[in-house]
Amino acid sequence: MDFEPSKIPGYLFKPEQVKKALNLLDLRSTKVNFKELYLEFEREIGLKHGESFPIVRVQISGSVCRARLNNDAFKSARRVEQIGVKEKNISQGRANPYNIPIFYGANSKKTAAFEVLQNEPIGDYLVTIGCWKSSNGLWLANFVDGSDSDFKDVPFVHSFPERYLANWPVEAKESATLISKYFTSKFKQKYSPSLYNITNVIAMICFSLIDIEGIGYGSTSDDFQGYNIALKNPKLLKCVLVEEWFIRKSTTEDYSYMKSKTGKINDDDTITW
Repeated sequence: MDFEPSKIPGYLFKPEQVKKALNLLDLRSTKVNFKELYLEFEREIGLKHGESFPIVRVQISGSVCRARLNNDAFKSARRVEQIGVKEKNISQGRANPYNIPIFYGANSKKTAAFEVLQNEPIGDYLVTIGCWKSSNGLWLANFVDGSDSDFKDVPFVHSFPERYLANWPVEAKESATLISKYFTSKFKQKYSPSLYNITNVIAMICFSLIDIEGIGYGSTSDDFQGYNIALKNPKLLKCVLVEEWFIRKSTTEDYSYMKSKTGKINDDDTITW
């Protein structure tokens, strides 16, 4: 948490009011756009000028991976931008409103592949996977729902906010935990028509903080370990690896993977296979 006990915002001492504000997000998400929803949430929770939200931050230094399904419209990437961020005709996403580009990725190649194949039928697929790196690491809002042992292969820990709250008053601790668990559960939740209005509110809260560059959140599958990443500034990253994988999807949770070829990224960001 970013707050010391002596600087806890006043609204956190009112857990019942915090519950009402979180319930409002669910009740109003189908009736207003995400900007109006945020303003209603801010008024309901009692946020005052200069106050913020208890967001757990973590720094990662590993790769950020993206995958794209090879199909009739996309045979194989010839430029890095073809597997990068979409710049036009952008639909609303988990961390972005309409026509606002966000770099979505994952902490591993397998998680990235799962994300693009989870709604596809059982079968065999070719997937192009790119991996990006940041020279200085990335600070993320941590909404990953899992224990440290789930992510022991990466520098992404402290999944539970309670450990930051040991010296907080009881009411503030309850409110901070309510907010953290709600934000975490919504970012992990499978798509529903009003969900993205809620997660766009959460993303706006996170991206307004100058010391947060992205959001880490759990995979929508409870059986699939790994986490996803949404970054507001893709220029912080450089693509360092591109591969094509053959993937067999045997069940909704059972995948087998085999790398079929590796591409060379040239100085002008073209890709040679």
